[in-house]
Amino acid sequence: MAGAEFIQEGAPEREELKRALLARLDAVLDPEIVIASSSSGLLMSRVQIDCRHPEGCVAGHPFNPPHLVPLVEVVGCEKTGPEAIERALAFYTAIGKQPIHIRREVPGHVANRLQTALWREALHLVAEGVASVADIDTAISAGPGLRWALMGRWRTGGRPWASRR
Repeated sequence: MAGAEFIQEGAPEREELKRALLARLDAVLDPEIVIASSSSGLLMSRVQIDCRHPEGCVAGHPFNPPHLVPLVEVVGCEKTGPEAIERALAFYTAIGKQPIHIRREVPGHVANRLQTALWREALHLVAEGVASVADIDTAISAGPGLRWALMGRWRTGGRPWASRR
């Protein structure tokens, strides 16, 4: 890690393992070096608990598959310094990613929570016999999935069908 300016930790999604790893990294790194944990849903306030310099620790969650999907969720917590957030956002932007700053910790961050909401509705539609699994996949991949990939949810204009009167 000599000469590193940014550390991206990618250990398995187990809180105890990440806590121990971040504490070990924190013990040997300069306090100015950002340590980003590649967690898809763990809370940074729990993962950084054993660090001497928690102000430099962030969740830096690249979305899978990271070589194809540009999203990276950057999450701090009460002990994370604003400089670490800014440096993480700048780092990910510089390597061609599209980072977002999640301003408050929630399990699962933002993208996974949105996916889970859609997943729950898809399961409900299959269970109710409304559509097959294949038809639901096509409904997303050939419809809103394409549109959302280009414009996101808010830029598509209009309101969801259920709120129209």
